[in-house]
Amino acid sequence: MNRRYVAPLGFTLAALWVFVIAMLVNNTN
Repeated sequence: MNRRYVAPLGFTLAALWVFVIAMLVNNTN
């Protein structure tokens, strides 16, 4: 794959993980 597509993809996955973790923390608290 081209780096132009790999960089945004990695950023999207990182943002998604942060969102999932935030939801889990909110559900725990």
